[in-house]
Amino acid sequence: MKKKRTKRNKIDVAFLNDVPKIIKERGKTYGDIKKNHQDIAKGWEVILDKDKIEPYQVAMCLDWLKTVRLIETPDHLDSLKDKVGYVITHKNCLDDKDT
Repeated sequence: MKKKRTKRNKIDVAFLNDVPKIIKERGKTYGDIKKNHQDIAKGWEVILDKDKIEPYQVAMCLDWLKTVRLIETPDHLDSLKDKVGYVITHKNCLDDKDT
């Protein structure tokens, strides 16, 4: 028997479809997203006096930043979309690491 979808467990496809568009827009503004995260990682290595910060760790930290902001504004859709974008970026950075 198929489970009836309720509003609570319905996937918001329009919300999810916005995320790749946002990533593409950010790329136009800030350059290649993976290179951008590599550059951020290099800067953080100097600032934090760490030997190596990986680009995927940058995505994790920025995801955490959005999580903390959502504690104060849990209904802020832009932050939710950014979190999904950071998960995608994290995955893309890991894919590049393996090659």
